[in-house]
Amino acid sequence: MRLLFLTTTLPRFKGDSQSPFVLEQAVAWKKERPADDVIILAPGDTKAKSAEVIEGVKIERFTYFWPRRFQLLAYPALIPNIKRNPLLLFQLPLLFLLEMFTVYRLLFKYRIDFVYAHWVVPQGVVAYIATEMLKRVQHDAKVSYVVHNHSSDVRLLVKIPLIGKYLARHIIRNSKYFFCVNMQLGQEALSLVLDPRMREDDRILYENKIKVMTMGISEDVRSRISDLPQFRLLRPVGPRNDIKYDFGFLGRLSKK
Repeated sequence: MRLLFLTTTLPRFKGDSQSPFVLEQAVAWKKERPADDVIILAPGDTKAKSAEVIEGVKIERFTYFWPRRFQLLAYPALIPNIKRNPLLLFQLPLLFLLEMFTVYRLLFKYRIDFVYAHWVVPQGVVAYIATEMLKRVQHDAKVSYVVHNHSSDVRLLVKIPLIGKYLARHIIRNSKYFFCVNMQLGQEALSLVLDPRMREDDRILYENKIKVMTMGISEDVRSRISDLPQFRLLRPVGPRNDIKYDFGFLGRLSKK
């Protein structure tokens, strides 16, 4: 199988503070299935190589603005960068278009079987349009895609006048699977595609297509956390009604 990951979140160099979970997922896939070709496509940056191989995973980065030193939209994250500098909003259409054409080219170059899009915007939109374009050119094309909805991208997409809701529905309906990181996002996605007049078979199809898959923790990270004194499980003593629970949070809060 030839698998193409799409993301805007990828470490640009060793030791980068950029979240590495997409790279870790791709590497884990390659280790589990060594015969598969695994490729990641991410936006370019002056601090990153345009192409490299990490633990068997091919990484390609596309240029979306010239001169390249003014590519400031993608890292560390799209929306925070636009909030800091609203002028970067003008780079967004270029990032979308150049990513889409690059994906279309890679579908031919590597004869991709499966596209894995992290985030609905822009990667889910890109995966939907590029695969549909390929199927119109190659009627026997078997390429399919899945989308991992990490955040409130669907809500943002639906708010786009005229085409937003149409795109959101078609991205979900045409995906092989549509993963959401929590139940609320899953219910929102399901409400977009269900219709009271829909046949029961179609309803079941979409309910099986939209899946809730929370973000996991690798064994390596889990073992390191469990070694920390403040995260060790304390066995309570005394009656059951005296049990108290401590909850830890590992991550970041992001206003949506």
